[in-house]
Amino acid sequence: FVGPATTNCSASNAAIPTTGRPNGAIYSYWDDTFVNAESSIRADVRGSAPNRRFVIEFRNLHYFEDTSRRVDFNIVLFENGEILTQYRNLANDGRETGDSATIGIENHTGQDALRFSFNESALATEPAVTSLRYRPPPLPPSHAVSGHVRDSDNQPIADATVTIEGTPITPATTDANGFYSFEQLPEGTYDATASATGCNSPQTRELVVSGPTTLDFTLPRRSDAFGHTCELEEAPFEEAQTILPITGDGGVGTIDLPFPFTFYGFTYTRTHVCANGFIEFVGPESTNCSSVNAAIPTAGRPNGAVFPFWDNLSVDEQASIRADERGAAPNRRFVIEFRNVFFPPNTSLRVDFNIVLHENGEILTQYRNIANDGRERGNSATIGIENHTGTDALRFSLNESVLAPEPAVTSIRYRPPPLPPSQTVSGQVRDTGDRPIANARVTIEETPITPATTDADGFYSFPSVPEGTYDATATARCNRPQTNRLVVSGPATLDFELPQLTEALLIPDSSNDRVMAFDATTGDLLDADYIPHDPAANLSTPQHIIPNLDEDGYLLSDQLNDVIYAYDLEGNWLGVFAPAGGTDTSILDNPRGIGISPDRTLLATVASGGNAHAVAEFDAEGEFIGNFIDNEAGGMQGPWFFLFRDSDILVSSVTSSAIHRFDPDGAPLGIFHGPIAFPQQMQELDNGNILVANFSAPSGVWELEPDGDLIDVHTGVTSTRGVYELPNGNILTTNSGGVHEINRNDTLVETKISGVSAHQITHVQLQECEAPADAP
Repeated sequence: FVGPATTNCSASNAAIPTTGRPNGAIYSYWDDTFVNAESSIRADVRGSAPNRRFVIEFRNLHYFEDTSRRVDFNIVLFENGEILTQYRNLANDGRETGDSATIGIENHTGQDALRFSFNESALATEPAVTSLRYRPPPLPPSHAVSGHVRDSDNQPIADATVTIEGTPITPATTDANGFYSFEQLPEGTYDATASATGCNSPQTRELVVSGPTTLDFTLPRRSDAFGHTCELEEAPFEEAQTILPITGDGGVGTIDLPFPFTFYGFTYTRTHVCANGFIEFVGPESTNCSSVNAAIPTAGRPNGAVFPFWDNLSVDEQASIRADERGAAPNRRFVIEFRNVFFPPNTSLRVDFNIVLHENGEILTQYRNIANDGRERGNSATIGIENHTGTDALRFSLNESVLAPEPAVTSIRYRPPPLPPSQTVSGQVRDTGDRPIANARVTIEETPITPATTDADGFYSFPSVPEGTYDATATARCNRPQTNRLVVSGPATLDFELPQLTEALLIPDSSNDRVMAFDATTGDLLDADYIPHDPAANLSTPQHIIPNLDEDGYLLSDQLNDVIYAYDLEGNWLGVFAPAGGTDTSILDNPRGIGISPDRTLLATVASGGNAHAVAEFDAEGEFIGNFIDNEAGGMQGPWFFLFRDSDILVSSVTSSAIHRFDPDGAPLGIFHGPIAFPQQMQELDNGNILVANFSAPSGVWELEPDGDLIDVHTGVTSTRGVYELPNGNILTTNSGGVHEINRNDTLVETKISGVSAHQITHVQLQECEAPADAP
């Protein structure tokens, strides 16, 4: 009885009572029975009030995969609450007489039951008919309960739900006047809750039923933790005229705001517009324009967003997204209108809605031309607002048909609380020699405030930071970062003094298409965006970065784009270096490890394509000059990384599951170590031992003797890719979950950064950085 409609129609019976569903149930014959063309389930009303009976008959059912044994049984519900179950045409067979069935009744919580039998042959065989009658005890009197649900302005709330907690009683729904009623409720004391979608919070009140009872509710205004509230209002729909170049399903565009807009305490000057019915302030420009809506708040992007109608929407030639400024300062409005967008692939369902950003921080979202259709009214949409971290939100609705059909216009206004004052923050970034650092980046942590960049004299400034206490971090390419406490209670000054840095560990991150820098001594993160994401580069799976042949820039292998890219010392993308002329999978396909030969040529592993299972060689111009190690030489397949030693070369190979050994000219010398399931990066230690990041079982960092014998497997983390021994003897390693420090006792010491897909580790001298003693 308690449902929901998708009841747990399990074929596996159980002893009752049990809290697992089904509950609130009559088990006339719970077994693995089946209805086929010769069977049926029937229902009819018999008799007249107040002595009606409702008969549900299961006729000629058979058991699953056993059509030879068949049974008839029924359930008869009496108007006075009695229940009759009957059984006929039962053969003298244990299964038919109930030896794998549950027979009885159970309450709605699964905590009380009257069990007639459980897996017992308790029913009489034909021609007898077994009839079981269940009689309820005398029940307490029942009475009508009714009342009204209103908002904090004493206005009626339609379509609110009133629930009698802890009972299976079907909730009541209010009418247009906010009125609800229950026809019969047994005497007793209950908790009753009234709830409504939109801008009202639920209210729970004690309900005492001893006769006809009235219980009214006044629902308080809903708010988020920050203090936003919302309300419905009457207002004409605001249109915009300037069409934005955002089309299709999932199109995104970034637009500047005509005035600074403060949202959850932080001020923005631009926003990213997604065709799937929302705007996101925090970005980046490659916003997560997902067509799959979600409950908010949620830490997953999009964040810092206004969701007027987050659903799977599309903009075709009959639709548009528009934006315009309205009004004059200090009461300007910025209107972003979604006009005639549709729900793919159904081009007949179309809606209009907008977002109106007010200069005072208020937000209005409006809806028009809404058909009386669940999809158009919001039954698969998220409507609301969410902060920049996805930890706080004011949700108006989630997958509910809450929008009024045409000709009505629904208008929802979100109001922010009074905000703390904002102040200017400024300062200077210097090195330990008291020299100003230009182009340093200062970030106010855990905020969406755009980082500031220092000028030629090392000065930076933030024009508007809300009062409060923060951590602020200064980073520069040639210096270790520094984090200082920032207290803003008035105009604030915060200076930084950064130690010089001349070496680093560079690690590509394929989840964000960038290169990260880590401290070569401690393994700590120096700069997550040492080479930042560049849409022009269109990286796919960056694997390995090294200094270039002239040591005046970097080379980066891209496993899926099948090329090696060039960057300058400042991290600017210069284009494809090899193969010269661009992608050519007959030469280079699926490259991973790259390096410089003793002859100052570029070498790259080739795992696929027309030149598969080789180490290719390129000259100083990126021209292919042949294979340094021939295809499948010595059985090598799927080469990943190579390591030059004094008298030989080691190549880790994932398809041949081995580390192969070659002489300095590339001729095979046999297997150095194997089998090893999926070896990736290797490092030779000062004592001659070899560390190997092994991705597959047994996963971890393998340590081998100089002759290839296994010493140990260090398993602080799994699915390892990159490896580097730190000066303290611990090991820095990478995987799809981040960059980690482990020790040789199989313990994770520290995760340096999580949530990134990190690859091979390269120790570099920062060529653009002068040592302090050499600086003028």
